[in-house]
Formats: sequence, structure tokens, C-alpha cells
Amino acid sequence: MPWLRVRALTSAELAIQIMIGLWFALLLWDFVTASGATGCGDRQASPNCYPWSVEGQGFLPWHYRDKQTYLRSSVGEMIVCIGAILAPFVTGSRWRGIASSLSILVVGTLTVRLFASQL
Repeated sequence: MPWLRVRALTSAELAIQIMIGLWFALLLWDFVTASGATGCGDRQASPNCYPWSVEGQGFLPWHYRDKQTYLRSSVGEMIVCIGAILAPFVTGSRWRGIASSLSILVVGTLTVRLFASQL
């Protein structure tokens, strides 16, 4: 298929992909940990609790509004990371690959955080 050409990555793109991959691994670990965690406001809260509905003020107070919102936004951010990792393989040049990875990561994360609170 001429419209889908996979190309080799440069070292700069590979370095960015490794950093995004590490971020993805941290998001995945946090998702697994958070999915089994209790809220800190619960009576039987464990030491590894998450502050669902306890955090009222902060940079993104909706993020901790409830467990479902937190997990939904985590899944969305992981999907954005996968897109940012795959984008350089189908772009035409190194600079387009770097720009596409970073723009997908920034715009995608902001969009996920905006819409996760609306669902």
C-alpha cells in the first residue's frame, strides 16, 4: 500500500519514544494500582488509598472527583501515549515524526482530561 509506508526511526525520535514508553508504563502501573485501591474517605481506607472526592482544590480537581473519572482519564492517556509512540513510523521525516509525537501527546492529553470529566 503506497499510502502507508513505515520508516526507520532516528535516534532523536527513538529517545522521545522511550520517554513516552516510560510514561505509558507509569500510567499502566498507576491504573492497576488505582483500580484496586479504596478511597481515603472510606472508613476502611488502606495506607495505599487514593483521594477520591477528598481532594477539592488543586490543578485538576475533577481528576480525583471519583474513581471512575480517574480510571477513565488514565485509559485515555494510555491510548494517547500509544498514538504518540506509533505516529513517527508513518510520518515522512524526522521533524514531522517528532512534531507529531509531541503534538499528539500534548493535545491528546489535554483533550482526554477535558472530556473525561464530561462523561
